[in-house]
Amino acid sequence: MNNTEIKKERVVGKRLGKQLHLQLQKSGPLAIIVVKYYLKNIENVFFTLLFPVILLFLEGFAYKALAAATPGMSEREIIASLVNAMVIMEVLGIGLSFLPPAIIDFKNSVLIKRIGATDLRPGFYILVNILITFVMVIIAIFWTLLLAGLMFAWVKDSKTGEQFGWSIAFNNNTPLMMVFYLLTFFIATTIGLTFAAIFKTMPGLQASVTILSNLSSFLLGIFIPIILLDQIEVLKILRWLIPFKYSMTPGIELWLTGKITINWEFYVNIFVSLGLIGVFGTLAGVLTKWQQ
Repeated sequence: MNNTEIKKERVVGKRLGKQLHLQLQKSGPLAIIVVKYYLKNIENVFFTLLFPVILLFLEGFAYKALAAATPGMSEREIIASLVNAMVIMEVLGIGLSFLPPAIIDFKNSVLIKRIGATDLRPGFYILVNILITFVMVIIAIFWTLLLAGLMFAWVKDSKTGEQFGWSIAFNNNTPLMMVFYLLTFFIATTIGLTFAAIFKTMPGLQASVTILSNLSSFLLGIFIPIILLDQIEVLKILRWLIPFKYSMTPGIELWLTGKITINWEFYVNIFVSLGLIGVFGTLAGVLTKWQQ
């Protein structure tokens, strides 16, 4: 490599470094704008952070009473499955309902035109949104687990007389569960971005997100405990059509049994989950037309 080529590489490196520095300088004000936008949507805040906790309280004590009256049904297992389901509801809510509407709103607003007129790249704008929602989902997960512990740690199993304890929400498997929750979050986020790229208006986006989230919520045990759904063969088959099934099946097994079965189905679930993130992430990038 001669001196001329070395000088060219240095110039290119300096330009890239300067561009990155400018992007990072502008990320702070942009992040503040995005956070304010999310907090102004009271419906999203309620249905994502408060509604699952209310639902957990109502369903938890209702299904505990059902388990107490049903021979062979574990009260602790029922409550544990509902706690996990409500965390999944938080993850899906943030992934599907926070970022996609923000993308459509900003695409149709003056703000995105101003961004397009600057050296702040749209891709960096998307990245800032993803990072903010990533932080939000971490907070939401621990928020739900904390409140679940406060609700049920002191509750006694009517059959054994033992308190559920804090392990109903936090246990040795919680750190590993974060992997499956975050995998589900990234699937939901990339699907949401794809919907935002396909639908130009909010009604179309909301309809598609509502259908997917409600169907996923039901089949993943958010409205009816999954240990009851697993007794219905047709619902177990339908669950294969839900994209989040692949990321959460190992997680649900870990949460309820304390272990993961490593077999061909486990590898299929993991590879399909990663594949869904790649496919929908690519589709979102190809279909999103910022110049319009």
